Amino acid sequence: NQVCADKGLSANTIKNHKIRFALILKFFGKLQASIVNLAHVNEFLNIANPTDSKEVYNRLLSLMNVIFDYCVSDSVMIDNPAKKKIRRTINAKDEAEIVRLTLNDFRAIHVRAGELGYRWLQIAMELSLQTSHSVLEISKVKYSDAEEFIKIQRQKNNKKAASRVMIPINDELESIISRSRKDNIVSPYIVHYLRKT
Repeated sequence: NQVCADKGLSANTIKNHKIRFALILKFFGKLQASIVNLAHVNEFLNIANPTDSKEVYNRLLSLMNVIFDYCVSDSVMIDNPAKKKIRRTINAKDEAEIVRLTLNDFRAIHVRAGELGYRWLQIAMELSLQTSHSVLEISKVKYSDAEEFIKIQRQKNNKKAASRVMIPINDELESIISRSRKDNIVSPYIVHYLRKT
């Protein structure tokens, strides 16, 4: 909590940090803080990052650095062994190649979603196609954001005014929103997917 308060992190970053923090706590919680060394850090990174993703590695290492710095500051640890680890460089070639869906692929997924009864997925796909926005952005759109215009908050640079987009509601968007309401699920959101926990 102290880390989140001091750093002024966004809600989404805090949510992701909590997941990483739980992994760190599970591994290091059984060790006496004063004996934690580089070998422990290496072992943890191997266990917590089985796919050897550079991005996951760097995020875990960054959070460990912050946590261990607080421990050193509070005299719980003598030094920060995570500082001895080198961050991994992520190049464009390290990122997975994006394969664009063809229109036929999109239609096939849309049809199959209907056959499986995933109307929420069809609604999300159609909204995404009509607005040119990502699933994450579409999933947060509420009915109250769709009156004369559909208002979407872009996740990239979400603190800037340019991240707020207003798209005029045409007949197609009106139809999608109307079909979304017909499933009788009480929700403020247009896409009615409830994740199973």
